[in-house]
Amino acid sequence: MGIYGIGVDLVKTVRVHQTYRVYGDRFLKRFLHPKEIDHFKKLCGTENQAQFLASRWAVKEATLKAFKSWRIIFPEVLIVKEPLALPDHILNNRALPPRKEANVVPRLAFDGATLALSKAIGIQHTHVSLSHDGEYTIAKVLLED
Repeated sequence: MGIYGIGVDLVKTVRVHQTYRVYGDRFLKRFLHPKEIDHFKKLCGTENQAQFLASRWAVKEATLKAFKSWRIIFPEVLIVKEPLALPDHILNNRALPPRKEANVVPRLAFDGATLALSKAIGIQHTHVSLSHDGEYTIAKVLLED
């Protein structure tokens, strides 16, 4: 197993949200997966919505870079959160520091042509890191084959 690709993207959070305010649902459909659109519409507050949109935009741009020269379709890429699988000897070790949020970590899921591409290339695991600070959102994506 090795690293197929790494991508990083930095966005100005307010810029992505302003684009949504101008183009509305048309903008959402161009870059979000239907499950992400549902999640976005349930969010309350401008700040939560802005951070959600910026994080998804940054992740999809970082994913595009990690796939190198391959074209991907943004709505076919989505972030899913799943528990981090740890062996019992680690989970039950009281000498280790406490865990946060039941060790839920983001990863990528793919649909359609992007799923077919990831299988053809042999992508086995995805890693996603997101951060927000003031007016900026950054995402890093690592694809393992």
